[in-house]
Amino acid sequence: MIRSLGFALKNCNKNILINSNKTINNGLLKNNFCTKSSEVKVPTELVVQLRKKTQSPVQECKKALQASNNDMEGAIKWLLEKGKATAEKLKTRVSAEGIVSVLVDSNNGKAVILEMNSETDFVSRGDIFRNLAREISGATLVNPVSGGKVADNGILEFEPSDIENIYTIKVKTTNEDGVSEEMPIKDAIVRIVSKLRENIVIRRASFIQPLNNNNSKSYISSYAHDSTSEKKDVGRLGSIVQLEYQGNCTNMDSLKQFANQLAIHIVSNSPSVVSTNDIPSSVLEECKNNNKKPESLYDDMVLYEQSYMYSPEHTVKQYLEILSEKIGTENLSVKTFRRYAIGETAERV
Repeated sequence: MIRSLGFALKNCNKNILINSNKTINNGLLKNNFCTKSSEVKVPTELVVQLRKKTQSPVQECKKALQASNNDMEGAIKWLLEKGKATAEKLKTRVSAEGIVSVLVDSNNGKAVILEMNSETDFVSRGDIFRNLAREISGATLVNPVSGGKVADNGILEFEPSDIENIYTIKVKTTNEDGVSEEMPIKDAIVRIVSKLRENIVIRRASFIQPLNNNNSKSYISSYAHDSTSEKKDVGRLGSIVQLEYQGNCTNMDSLKQFANQLAIHIVSNSPSVVSTNDIPSSVLEECKNNNKKPESLYDDMVLYEQSYMYSPEHTVKQYLEILSEKIGTENLSVKTFRRYAIGETAERV
């Protein structure tokens, strides 16, 4: 009997404890619900405005506005910091896809070719990614870029170690709703990384500079190979080329046509130097060590020695001479060029 009474009392106490816990838990749940319902209410119109400004997902915009008590500037800063955290997490991912962007500023005798990489080809083919590359190219031509190294051919080069100088330039970005905003290139990339959830980097960039010789004139052209774009300013392959000449050109249309076709020729035939005099001594030495004649390098490496694809019976150098006589210029020559192909400098895993 005593044992039975003890067992009953034990079960009774246990039930009391369980019910008490339920009461406490229900109270906590109720309090939590009240706390959640008392969070900052975000007007829909503010979410729409923030989304237009930042292109961020709707839920992220709502969180940002709640965290900033519906202050628009505070929400933008919140999204930027969150985007930086996302970019930091993604920066170790291999980005070997992407596009080459080319742009010419004819009025100032300048041009840029840059490679911007993403993780997947799917992202690199999207308008968001490509428009950002176009905007960055434009910003680098309008604003002076410090640093970089001048190559032997006169091209100003920005390798991966120099890219930080480009990231600080301000770019005016425009989202799909037509809203424009100016910010450093690095922040513009962070915003797109946060939206697309892929690591995005500018791999390298090269610039053609105005001629220093007052007696000479130049014409610059560019080409990017992309079957889906009529503008031919972005693609997986690209080139920029600068012609130099003296005298008065009597047929600018013919000169421009040649420059445009030469840019396509460079993309298609992938030369690395203009003339035989530009072949690096290290390459010639290696050729000698392998018992090869320097002439064996010409077709692959030397632009002047290649068969011109728009007039195969002539080399590029021969066609230049014919054209120069035809349009009345003197000493028409290729001053410099640069060709990029996606992924040729990227590390893959």
